[in-house]
Amino acid sequence: MNKYLHAMGIELWRSRQDSPSQVPFMLLVPDADESVLQHPLVLKVLALLGLEAGQCSVGNRPVAGQEVIWNMFPEPVEGAWLNSSQPAQLMSGSEGKRALWQQIWHRLEAK
Repeated sequence: MNKYLHAMGIELWRSRQDSPSQVPFMLLVPDADESVLQHPLVLKVLALLGLEAGQCSVGNRPVAGQEVIWNMFPEPVEGAWLNSSQPAQLMSGSEGKRALWQQIWHRLEAK
């Protein structure tokens, strides 16, 4: 049954007590690759925001109870602190990095 629900994009409900290790922040990445948390650019951006990789999880859709701090999908996500391309794409040109820096700057100014 769970396989059918998962195939339809329906997640099983879990209480917060069932997942005590849940971290407060999330990065939305199309392939949900956890290794993005080890990318030097990601680590630098997290540090600028006052966060560490251990405070963040990676997924391909928002999770209740976690604040989306960085959306790496092409379409912006409402409520995400930052919206940009994935790190590999950002490293290949200055336009994306410039836009990301402007978002970081606005976020830090708002604090």
